[in-house]
Amino acid sequence: MNAPTMVFLPGTMCDARVFSAQIAHFSAAGWRIRTPLLGGNKEGAPGLAADLLARLPARFSLTGLSLGGVLAIEMIRQDPARIVQAALLDTNDEGDSGGESREADFARAGEVGLENFFYDEMALRYLHPARRENESLRRLIADMAQDGGVSLWRDQIDLLPLRRDNRHFLRKAKMPILIGCGESDAICPPARHRRMAESRRLEIFSAAGHLPTIETPQAVTDALSSFFVKF
Repeated sequence: MNAPTMVFLPGTMCDARVFSAQIAHFSAAGWRIRTPLLGGNKEGAPGLAADLLARLPARFSLTGLSLGGVLAIEMIRQDPARIVQAALLDTNDEGDSGGESREADFARAGEVGLENFFYDEMALRYLHPARRENESLRRLIADMAQDGGVSLWRDQIDLLPLRRDNRHFLRKAKMPILIGCGESDAICPPARHRRMAESRRLEIFSAAGHLPTIETPQAVTDALSSFFVKF
């Protein structure tokens, strides 16, 4: 039997490091892991979702965090037969409404530097209040952004205005879907995830903000490992 594939889609200006604990767990359990960067397509979220699907196996499981969750929903919409099961974490199934704030952030980063902006400002938005002085988490967030670079961020900002409102679609999706969210996520709040979950399994991660995969990694790993099954 071939090893099953787990695709992890990271959030804005994140990479595989945002899923380090989860990757370690699923790798040890015999899963093949794919963690593509999210950029390089000028046709919005639908275009990048199609690109990703063209590069992935015939069947796979899918975990999307934040921007990765937006793309995961679009992938489910485009090719549901190939995606066996999915987890959507700290994400958004609605249409775009934040273009002005994203452009303001991009301009601000141009003034102070990408690394400084993510360390001093974005990390504080992402993290649970009790973790905002955590040097290692702030450093990780800044390092991932710096390694991604301004061009990748520009690509990711340009993806979102063309995304679809997937609220109605997600309610009808047939596959098993886990919805998860940090209890203090101010960017993609728990109320939205409760609405997204409806009759699905919902996990609210205590003491976590927008990035529970690194804030409360064991809780997220436990939730994913109890949800996903090999196929």
